[in-house]
Amino acid sequence: MIIDVLIPAIVMLLMVVVGTGLQVGQFGTVLRNKAVLVGGSLAQIVLLPAGALIIVYLLDPSPELAAGLILVAACPGGALSNFYCHLVRLNVPLSVTLTAVS
Repeated sequence: MIIDVLIPAIVMLLMVVVGTGLQVGQFGTVLRNKAVLVGGSLAQIVLLPAGALIIVYLLDPSPELAAGLILVAACPGGALSNFYCHLVRLNVPLSVTLTAVS
């Protein structure tokens, strides 16, 4: 019960923290640079799972660990990656846009 309430509340709080520093004009800059948007999306959708498969092939972990690694690699970026970008002052509008696209 508490997990059903607490996790969405934490995600919402992270998104509010990230969103308070953004302006609409920043997204225009991201959307005008189509190459970065397409490249970032392809990296999340293709390269990340492919990298996980290579790691699984090379290191031959237990089946549970291999399945977990591939599952996490196949998940799109989300609120936590946006919050990390915010913390280290990276391109947060790009991170938010990639999250929306994925």
